Amino acid sequence: MIERYSRPEMKKVWSDENKFNKWLEVEIAVCDAWAEVGVVPREAVPKIKLARCNFKRMEEILKETHHDMTAFLGSVSESLGKESRFIHLGLTSSDIMDTALSMQLVEATDILNQDIKELLSVLAQKAIELDDSLGILHRLLSDIYRGKGQWDKALAEAELAVSIHPNSMNPGQFYNTGISIICYKKCRIKSIICHKECQIK
Repeated sequence: MIERYSRPEMKKVWSDENKFNKWLEVEIAVCDAWAEVGVVPREAVPKIKLARCNFKRMEEILKETHHDMTAFLGSVSESLGKESRFIHLGLTSSDIMDTALSMQLVEATDILNQDIKELLSVLAQKAIELDDSLGILHRLLSDIYRGKGQWDKALAEAELAVSIHPNSMNPGQFYNTGISIICYKKCRIKSIICHKECQIK
């Protein structure tokens, strides 16, 4: 994020700290899912859920490995002990990064979603108060309208845009673009196991 253009809440979403916390959430969720199918001991899960990433330690490891995921896993492993052998089981770096990115997109969309709702509220109010005034918002908020009733038109077009693209107001859509935690729990791991069983047969 460019510092001077960043709002605090959006900047937090795209911070390194939030990114790495999302990585950890995914790793823990996968371990939990593995436990459901008997690969990871169920008794290990409570300890795994206490895992933490020491960002300072991660930076130290990164200087040696020059690989952000390896540095992340090293830091997390140091917080766990023997249960660390279950972290990242059956995964690639992209599995973690793509899923975590989807989670960040959901958070960012929540913020934009609220902004759009506030914008629609303002447009509705302006349509009432300033019916003969300058109106804005057409397509990508780039064209400018002048004349009677343009606030009404701006409001109508904004609402139309949302109605045409209902998923734009639904953060959950981003779970379709990556490997979500839900996918890991319900589909991904079962498919991996099925594939392995088929190979054995």
